[in-house]
Amino acid sequence: MQSAPLHAVLTDTSRSPEAELDRCGRAELATAAYAARHGSQVYQSLKNLTEVIGTQYGDRVLYELIQNAHDAHTADDHGRILVRLVVKSPTEGCLYVANGGAGFRREDVDAIRNLAISGKEIGEGIGNKGLGFRSIEALTDDVQIYSQPGRTRAERFSGYCFRFANVDEIANLLIADDVAVPIAKQVATSIPRYLVPRPLFRHEQPDEVTALARAGYATVITLPLRHAEAVGLATEQVRLLADLEVPLLLFLARIEQVQLEIHLPNRRPIRRYLRRNQTPIAATPPRLQYVRSRRGRGSAISHHAPSARPRSGSGCSP
Repeated sequence: MQSAPLHAVLTDTSRSPEAELDRCGRAELATAAYAARHGSQVYQSLKNLTEVIGTQYGDRVLYELIQNAHDAHTADDHGRILVRLVVKSPTEGCLYVANGGAGFRREDVDAIRNLAISGKEIGEGIGNKGLGFRSIEALTDDVQIYSQPGRTRAERFSGYCFRFANVDEIANLLIADDVAVPIAKQVATSIPRYLVPRPLFRHEQPDEVTALARAGYATVITLPLRHAEAVGLATEQVRLLADLEVPLLLFLARIEQVQLEIHLPNRRPIRRYLRRNQTPIAATPPRLQYVRSRRGRGSAISHHAPSARPRSGSGCSP
């Protein structure tokens, strides 16, 4: 799709998510081009920092995404998180992390774009100023975010839906805005791509994503896996999450259920449910119990008193 001229983009008063995303990305590029002409290296410094953070957090990508999903819920929610890994081959797959909390706001977009800036108040969540989101570098260079404007069930996601521009796209956008080719190429290789969101339009949403919109999820983070190392790391992290000795929901106070799925070629999907079931009993302090099915294919978490029996059916579906 051909981009509109920069002047038209910056003076556009449309409040649609697509227009806002285009505006903020193009404005950032104009600033970066100005900085490059005057010898500033601030964008290169930010890119270097992003790469360092990616290597530091790479072994906990999934935990970071789950923390973000938790923080999308309020303290009064009985939230839900879906982690779905689809492996198509040893070198190709996709990881989906969806939550049923509140959809993305503009301040959430800005928090994703900028390091150490958060739309959350201190103590409001368990995430770490957006630093962990950069860990996705260990899995993909093309993360995609789909979100609703609020808590709603719809045929498609209609809120802030975006990915981040790659090097060629950044250079082409700058050249289209009459930036000299050498400067455009310099900016394209030095600016962190997280500063340049590109809108994903509703008619482009794949079936796997629209199915999650119809299921009532508010936000889906999609990580395409395009090499063997990424597929292996994602598979390992999902399996480790399912087999944690310490119940995951101990650390996710706003979440009622985490659903884990692994889809492998020519095999039945593996599904596990981690649930928080509460049975209040007067004067009896509740305790946590980790419940695993006999076959080891499913697990659940229950809050109950010593005399209470965990609910049945909180295990694994094939």
